[in-house]
Amino acid sequence: MDWKKTLRSSTEVWTGFGLIAAGLTALCLGVHGILALALAPFGVGLILSDVVGTAAKEARARANVRIRRDKDT
Repeated sequence: MDWKKTLRSSTEVWTGFGLIAAGLTALCLGVHGILALALAPFGVGLILSDVVGTAAKEARARANVRIRRDKDT
């Protein structure tokens, strides 16, 4: 799996970076509302959810499960 290509093409990752930038900009400008404080952590969570979900799909695709069919129980 090419992680760089996957991350560049993911809309969740781009949205997460945008939320982080907006949250940090709001905090630097002195906006101290609940929304300004929640933007950056929400963006990080959005990025992590996409990365963890993609990694789980890759791991599930690579897992080989062998089932023995010679026994009837």
